Amino acid sequence: GLDPTMNGRLNMSTIKAFHEVVEGMVQGMNFGKPHQITYWTGDFIPTFLRLARVPLVDAINQLHVFLNHRELLYSVSHMLGLPIRFPGQREDTVPSGSSLLMEVYDHGVRLFFWSPSQPSHEEKARYLAERRPMSELYGSGVLQPTAAFGCV
Repeated sequence: GLDPTMNGRLNMSTIKAFHEVVEGMVQGMNFGKPHQITYWTGDFIPTFLRLARVPLVDAINQLHVFLNHRELLYSVSHMLGLPIRFPGQREDTVPSGSSLLMEVYDHGVRLFFWSPSQPSHEEKARYLAERRPMSELYGSGVLQPTAAFGCV
């Protein structure tokens, strides 16, 4: 129930512009140079590739969900050439709480991004004013397929 406008002193377009400037600065600080992307990935890429190897060593082990900081998801996506496009977000921006899912089959791998439902400040304020349960604003998130350029 926080008022992001500070009692009307800021409008939502100013807040959005501020977020974009801050995101750009943080992205530049963390990922501004190509070698910085490797800092975040550590040993993840070899682990990821080992799990994706076919044929499967254990056929039960077909779905892998990777939960971590969005910096890892951002770095891995760039290293693997996965386009970062989440609904309602600026391109190349990973929402908080997002995940990378990998389905492994004998014939290949399918990758998905999942992001949680993120209602706007306006929606939350309206629900509070109407005394409606906030849980109604949060669905099961958004699941979308992804692949490196040239892959299907």
